[in-house]
Amino acid sequence: MDDNQKISLPWRLVALDIVGAMMAATGIYLYVSESRGTLYIAVGLALMLPLVIHLLVPSAKRSEKIGSNKDG
Repeated sequence: MDDNQKISLPWRLVALDIVGAMMAATGIYLYVSESRGTLYIAVGLALMLPLVIHLLVPSAKRSEKIGSNKDG
Protein backbone atom coordinates (compact mmCIF):
# COMPACT_ATOMS: atom_id res chain seq x y z
CA MET A 1 0.00 0.00 0.00
CA ASP A 2 1.37 3.39 -0.97
CA ASP A 3 1.98 6.03 1.65
CA ASN A 4 0.62 8.62 -0.79
CA GLN A 5 -2.64 6.77 -1.38
CA LYS A 6 -5.64 8.84 -0.35
CA ILE A 7 -8.85 7.35 0.99
CA SER A 8 -11.88 8.64 -0.85
CA LEU A 9 -15.11 8.66 1.10
CA PRO A 10 -18.32 8.68 -0.92
CA TRP A 11 -20.70 11.33 0.41
CA ARG A 12 -23.59 8.84 0.46
CA LEU A 13 -21.74 6.56 2.86
CA VAL A 14 -20.80 9.51 5.07
CA ALA A 15 -24.43 10.65 5.13
CA LEU A 16 -25.57 7.13 6.08
CA ASP A 17 -22.95 7.05 8.81
CA ILE A 18 -24.12 10.38 10.26
CA VAL A 19 -27.77 9.31 10.25
CA GLY A 20 -26.81 5.95 11.77
CA ALA A 21 -24.77 7.59 14.51
CA MET A 22 -27.67 9.90 15.37
CA MET A 23 -30.08 6.96 15.50
CA ALA A 24 -27.73 4.90 17.64
CA ALA A 25 -27.20 7.82 20.02
CA THR A 26 -30.96 8.35 20.28
CA GLY A 27 -31.41 4.64 20.94
CA ILE A 28 -28.79 4.64 23.67
CA TYR A 29 -30.45 7.66 25.28
CA LEU A 30 -33.86 5.97 25.14
CA TYR A 31 -32.44 2.71 26.47
CA VAL A 32 -30.79 4.39 29.42
CA SER A 33 -33.68 6.68 30.30
CA GLU A 34 -36.76 4.60 29.50
CA SER A 35 -35.50 1.01 28.96
CA ARG A 36 -36.47 1.03 25.30
CA GLY A 37 -34.69 2.00 22.10
CA THR A 38 -33.00 -1.23 21.06
CA LEU A 39 -34.49 -0.96 17.57
CA TYR A 40 -32.93 2.49 17.15
CA ILE A 41 -29.55 1.10 18.20
CA ALA A 42 -29.77 -1.87 15.82
CA VAL A 43 -30.87 0.23 12.83
CA GLY A 44 -28.26 2.88 13.60
CA LEU A 45 -25.47 0.32 13.68
CA ALA A 46 -26.74 -1.25 10.45
CA LEU A 47 -26.67 2.16 8.76
CA MET A 48 -23.08 2.74 9.89
CA LEU A 49 -21.87 -0.64 8.58
CA PRO A 50 -21.41 0.27 4.85
CA LEU A 51 -18.81 2.95 5.65
CA VAL A 52 -16.90 0.54 7.89
CA ILE A 53 -16.89 -2.07 5.12
CA HIS A 54 -15.74 0.57 2.61
CA LEU A 55 -12.82 1.49 4.86
CA LEU A 56 -11.79 -2.06 5.73
CA VAL A 57 -11.97 -3.72 2.30
CA PRO A 58 -9.15 -2.47 0.05
CA SER A 59 -10.28 -0.84 -3.19
CA ALA A 60 -8.44 -3.44 -5.29
CA LYS A 61 -10.49 -6.25 -3.76
CA ARG A 62 -13.69 -4.26 -4.26
CA SER A 63 -12.95 -3.82 -7.96
CA GLU A 64 -12.11 -7.55 -8.27
CA LYS A 65 -15.41 -8.50 -6.64
CA ILE A 66 -17.35 -6.11 -8.87
CA GLY A 67 -15.59 -7.46 -11.97
CA SER A 68 -16.25 -11.08 -11.00
CA ASN A 69 -19.93 -10.33 -10.41
CA LYS A 70 -20.30 -8.95 -13.94
CA ASP A 71 -18.80 -12.09 -15.50
CA GLY A 72 -20.87 -14.64 -13.64
